[in-house]
Amino acid sequence: AFKKICSSADTCTQEQVSDLLQSLGYFPGEEVFHEVLMADGMQDTEEFDFTMLRAVTGQCRRHLAKVARGNAYFPEIQIQLMRKLFQEQLLSSAENIERGGLVCLLQTLGVPMNTLQERDAILHM
Repeated sequence: AFKKICSSADTCTQEQVSDLLQSLGYFPGEEVFHEVLMADGMQDTEEFDFTMLRAVTGQCRRHLAKVARGNAYFPEIQIQLMRKLFQEQLLSSAENIERGGLVCLLQTLGVPMNTLQERDAILHM
């Protein structure tokens, strides 16, 4: 894949690195990509060799794994849905939802809370 995407046999540009990461599913977004480059001291690098590409790819993979663990491995579409539903349950200008809003949110997400015992068990986690 490295030789196919690169302009020469030995190096590729920052844009080509970005394209390669996207094709592999390891691109963390522009902002994080530039943070990774800065952390590795490569923000001004114009040509990347395979060793540099491997280092950047490793950092991006670790970042994405950390995000996935933080999202409990939910697909991004489900995270967006949960965020939208959470925002709908918030009272105006609040950062936290009330207990009743939480119950509604969890029921909307399909968490079984049909009995008082189920509701108490969930809310005491």
